Amino acid sequence: MSLLLVVPLFVAQLPTDGVMDAGAPSIEQVSASTVDGEAEPSDAGVVLGRFTTTVVNTRRAAGERPVGATGSRFDVERDVLGASLSSVDQAQLVERGIMDTTGALQLIPGVTPVFEYGGFQFMTIRGFEEYTVLDDFRRDDRNTFVTSAPLSGLWDVERIEVLRGPTSASTGYSSVGGVVNIIRKRPSRVNSVSVTTQGGAPEQYRAYASVNQAFSDRLLVRADVGTEYRRDLRQAMTRRTGGSVTADFAITRNHHVGARVSGHSDEYTTDTGLPTVGGQVPSGLSLTRRFNSPQDRMAYSKLSLDLDYEGKLTPWLQVVDRFRIATDDYRYLSTEVLTIPPEGGRVDREYFFLERHWKPLFNQLELSANLDVGPFNSRTLVGYELSLMNSTHPRSAVFNQPIVPLPLEDTGVDPQPAILVRRDAEDTMTQVAHGTYLQERITMPFGFIVDGSLRVDSWERVRRRDVIDPASQTVTTPGTPRVFRTAAVTGRGSLIFKPVSASSTYFTVGNGYRPNEILNAANQGFAPQQALQFELGQSVSVSDAFTAHLSGFHIQKSNVVVALGQDRFDQAGGIRSLGFDVELNARVGRWLVGTASYAFTDARFTSFTTSSGANLTGKRPRIVAPHSGSFFLSALPLDRLRLSLGGRWQGEAFGDNANTTPLPAYMLLETAASYRLQSGLNLGLTVRNLLDTRRYFTSSINDSQVTPGPGREFLFTLGFDA
Repeated sequence: MSLLLVVPLFVAQLPTDGVMDAGAPSIEQVSASTVDGEAEPSDAGVVLGRFTTTVVNTRRAAGERPVGATGSRFDVERDVLGASLSSVDQAQLVERGIMDTTGALQLIPGVTPVFEYGGFQFMTIRGFEEYTVLDDFRRDDRNTFVTSAPLSGLWDVERIEVLRGPTSASTGYSSVGGVVNIIRKRPSRVNSVSVTTQGGAPEQYRAYASVNQAFSDRLLVRADVGTEYRRDLRQAMTRRTGGSVTADFAITRNHHVGARVSGHSDEYTTDTGLPTVGGQVPSGLSLTRRFNSPQDRMAYSKLSLDLDYEGKLTPWLQVVDRFRIATDDYRYLSTEVLTIPPEGGRVDREYFFLERHWKPLFNQLELSANLDVGPFNSRTLVGYELSLMNSTHPRSAVFNQPIVPLPLEDTGVDPQPAILVRRDAEDTMTQVAHGTYLQERITMPFGFIVDGSLRVDSWERVRRRDVIDPASQTVTTPGTPRVFRTAAVTGRGSLIFKPVSASSTYFTVGNGYRPNEILNAANQGFAPQQALQFELGQSVSVSDAFTAHLSGFHIQKSNVVVALGQDRFDQAGGIRSLGFDVELNARVGRWLVGTASYAFTDARFTSFTTSSGANLTGKRPRIVAPHSGSFFLSALPLDRLRLSLGGRWQGEAFGDNANTTPLPAYMLLETAASYRLQSGLNLGLTVRNLLDTRRYFTSSINDSQVTPGPGREFLFTLGFDA
């Protein structure tokens, strides 16, 4: 049942009088009084991001969810979620000069994000590289096909939330390590214009602009556009341009619909890092030395349409529908494989080519009830999710193309001529997934809450490989379709105890699974991956002066698929991960704010003999830092002046599962200053990697190539809000 069926079914029988009647805002959020449907400004001021703003009444746009919504399908406070959740908002991104998802996720404890191949987003969460990405609560199913994928800019992002641990009962298959939810901005009843420009060194600039207009009580519209350009210390280039238009229309007081159209076009020159010998970068090899050919590029574009519907059928019954259809395409060519021969002195290179064309369709329908029965409150939700993905993946045998090797030292010239990429095969894959789920939350006397979820997923993927004539680009030999099917029941249960408003404790058990259609060397499919987590957490809050969240976990995962690079995979028997993460937030009056986080993650292969016979039992999975932490302090010595100092630390990790390519520990400091003029003009300066730390590495590919992190960066900000 889709949005197109839900809306007429329920709207046809509803009265069409007042849209925003005073005194009965139903599903709207109220922070001030309403008079004839209009908002009266409130004198209350709250600190949002960097500066104090006046709160006015806004009704919630269709599809909008409060902070922490990734952790539950109900609107509940974070301290009673029964889960470990963190978020980063737009104000933090701007102040800290963050331009991509990797930078945002570096602020989240227990997450090790990697910007690899010069354009792809990869990460591990609590020791696992299997995770689910939600884009505005809609599944990005590319991650069930590939281990990493490109993501665009953050100009229309409201916040990013991360839910750690297996959560398949809440968000479906693939949610083994956790969930990343990129939540987009929604229109409000406050008319506004905002422009932010940033520029700095090394060569980078970005510009964001937004307009929000309330045309009436019924119609709210918001438009966001952005562009950014960056060329880092290694001369790897990133260029992103995109925009979105979002509208919300109130059909009646209790029923409204939303629509969002978005698109972007991005370009990257890619970066495959530096080769190593024995796990070490050769002595004397410059960190800025690039071995990519002048032809290396990735182009990425996406166009999507989102529709939302929210309706309050009765005072206790609500229906929600979310829909998306999109096209998502990228084409990548890179001298990806770098090796130093035994005699040394040069770097041999190999091309790698991939092309992906994704056409996803997603629909999610939920019906929820909220009932009080004596001293008990019962919240029940049932839902159905349909996810379709049609994808084509042209292939080319560029591996066999001869390519000129390069000396270790930079001569300033790459003699490699451009090659002609001829497609000689094409993979076609069609995926259909159905998910039916139930969540029940019961609030009981004496501060006890029981929250349980149950989900049934069925998954099918059909794939075939056609042989293509390189000259005519026509199919010469159609492939034989191969069908992969699996189904799974997943669950999650939490017992939460909140005896007083300042303290809550929870214990949660949950599992996750990820289907597989990856073939091993024997042309057999790998078994589905499974995970089970136990988590114990504690939250403490003292008004807005101090909050703390501590959680400990134990996760056991079986049938682990291990990516080896270049479309090669292996399967391990299991991984065990245990550890804890902690987040602290403190405020001293209105002039000093501080945050700090730390995560300890001990992840190990419990059973893993590779297809080549190597025993990696007891080794740590790649790109998993056992220790990581961050802090950020902001002082407001004057009413409009903000000074900040922060830092981020990551312990030693490894670039390969055999633990032979170390990524040494490092710590980076940053500082920022901003000043807001009465005219609405904002001035700011951000310095990242304040001490200009060098010779640290942030990613690794092909088990033996490492990418150095950026040096010191300056970013100047000029913004205007009206």
